[in-house]
Amino acid sequence: MPTEWAPFLTRMDWEVARWAKLRGPSSTALSELLGIDRLANKLGLLFSNTDELNRIIDGKLPNGLPKFVQEELTLAGQTYEFYHCDIIQCVRALYGDPELAEFLTHAPEKLFTGPDKKTRIYSEMNTGKWWWTHQIELEDEFGGVTVIPLLISSDKTRVVMFGTKSAYPVYLTIGNIPKELRRKPSRRTHILLGYLPTTPLHHISSTTSHYPEQVLASGCKTGDCPRCPARRPELGELKDDYEYRDLAQILEALSTFEDNPAGYGAACSKAGIKPIVHPFWQNLPYSDIYLGITPDILHQLYQGVMKHLLSWGITSLSRVTGNEHADMCRILLGLVVDLKLPNATSPLPLIAAIRSLLDFLYLAQYPLHTSETLRLLHESLERFHANKHVFVDLGIRNDFNLPKLHSLVHYVDSIKLFGTTDNYNTEYTERLHIDLAKDAYRATNHRDEYAQMTVWLERKEKILQHESYLKWRLNPRSTILLRSTDMAYNGALTLTKWPSAWAVKLGNVVDQYGAKFFQEALRRYIVLARHSGPPLTRTQVERQILYTNLPFTTVSVYYKLKFTTPGDTTVAKRITLDSIHARPERRTKKGKVIPARFDTVLLNVGPGEETGIQGYRVGQVRVIFTLPAGVDGVSTKPLAYIKWFTKFTTPDAHHRMFKLNRSLEAGERVASIVPVSMIRRSAHLFPKFGPVVPEEWSSNNVLEKCSTFYLNPFTDKHMYFIL
Repeated sequence: MPTEWAPFLTRMDWEVARWAKLRGPSSTALSELLGIDRLANKLGLLFSNTDELNRIIDGKLPNGLPKFVQEELTLAGQTYEFYHCDIIQCVRALYGDPELAEFLTHAPEKLFTGPDKKTRIYSEMNTGKWWWTHQIELEDEFGGVTVIPLLISSDKTRVVMFGTKSAYPVYLTIGNIPKELRRKPSRRTHILLGYLPTTPLHHISSTTSHYPEQVLASGCKTGDCPRCPARRPELGELKDDYEYRDLAQILEALSTFEDNPAGYGAACSKAGIKPIVHPFWQNLPYSDIYLGITPDILHQLYQGVMKHLLSWGITSLSRVTGNEHADMCRILLGLVVDLKLPNATSPLPLIAAIRSLLDFLYLAQYPLHTSETLRLLHESLERFHANKHVFVDLGIRNDFNLPKLHSLVHYVDSIKLFGTTDNYNTEYTERLHIDLAKDAYRATNHRDEYAQMTVWLERKEKILQHESYLKWRLNPRSTILLRSTDMAYNGALTLTKWPSAWAVKLGNVVDQYGAKFFQEALRRYIVLARHSGPPLTRTQVERQILYTNLPFTTVSVYYKLKFTTPGDTTVAKRITLDSIHARPERRTKKGKVIPARFDTVLLNVGPGEETGIQGYRVGQVRVIFTLPAGVDGVSTKPLAYIKWFTKFTTPDAHHRMFKLNRSLEAGERVASIVPVSMIRRSAHLFPKFGPVVPEEWSSNNVLEKCSTFYLNPFTDKHMYFIL
């Protein structure tokens, strides 16, 4: 009899099947487990081994995605097999997914802001000029059409921890799906289109198999720009305007192959491409492969331009990941601010060049751009080119004819055409490698792996789709909440359920946490918290403090404060966006000393906005605590003892960071107690190292030893957005 768990009979059937395909062990291990003393019968399962479970999944669970097809490719006398899905069926599956239906975009938009509503906004793909232009063109030709932009990405990835075994997956998604969903693998908004062969073509003398993907796809010559006609000797200069490659001329050259094979090479050379035969994009009427070469934050910036910059005298590390490059970029400016250059070379051009590239890096990742922010993006590139001579002066470079550096000139136009870079950043599809390549390979016996990988993926997808169906059936009102955390935390400030230290004596707070004026600050806080009339003068506050007794002798202390995502109905676990520590020195059970950690934070002392430093101030958190219940007129909400740094003034003219000193009064650190809710986020301070770093400085004591700091604007995209 059919049940709500069909084609499974019971919830136990479904839960075991789901665990086996999404979290469980190998197929052989599952069969051995279920074969233990008739375990399957004792659990009342519909299946008793992996084969029986697979027959249920293969025969009775529907699959909303097209099946993989195996084909053979013969090239230069050798045959290679590859697996792929029908691309039209894949598009239909994405566009027809009921979980995505309410979020799909079906038409282009022009968005404007500003007092006169003339400043254009670029964000989602449908806010760009490309969609708008093609919508009008197709409406005139066919009428009543919907544009479905196809975003295809590919990248070779290793599928083993050791060795060279690789896969070359190709992914597909559509621009109608909001980018906030497309960037999350858990939403399954990308489809594995296929696996390209990775067998080296040793019998072919050409080295084309080793060209970067963009060069291969576009057919341009190595060293030239794959998007515009710029040749290698021109790549290092910044021009006022760049033309796109002439697609009509290139298509005309490609069309001469059958009629004039002898002159085909010359025709292609004149058009600026290699003599390729029938490229895949030749007969696509609404596709321009050269416009489709879009910005790539991961490979062009982090693993391209910034990698070059780091190698120009800072590090020669190899095999550095994108995340590691990002970590280096966060601290790069602070390392060179006081750097002494050889031969009395002025450091100002170096500082300006590095700052301008970092500005470009962070501005390029904005999830929303306007005409104004695009102007800032272009100006940062101009500043780099105006100061890049310093690398020649230092003997580091002779020229800057680097394709990835040149690619930056096309970012502004691409954003205007296709929306912001997070619409097509390959950093997001890199995460798909784990599920769709690495895990799939590990599930095979490593022989004829692609046949096994595609079957494994089809079964996994069926289980995931059935899981979505059951969630809808059991809770039809559940929905997906769309939230962006790119530029604002939009998160919840949370402490642990229980204090890290109960009933800490006030005297111990002073001694162990370095909170010298804790009790005085606490009296001041209580006086101000109880007062409800007109603002008190400083003299009045000081007088009342003298007559304020503390009706308690201990407080409860927390060692960590977190900012987490609010969470929604589809995410069980909140994600930690930021954390702040205030922990005294301690010893492990083995006697090892763990140094104290008291983080610096950005506080909204009022009224701070989403952008701009006005209304903010930096402080060091020494204690996070709550008061005992029952203190008259005072809330029991969490509080923090803050040691303040000086207020913001004008940023430095060259590196444009804010300089801060410890705030002092009569030679003592200025401190106060504030509600934890005033803490906006963590703040990273660069010590002002000077020409030589003092030997006694360490990461554990530099906040106390150093007197001058710079506020790091490159901690993350959110901090950059504020500053």
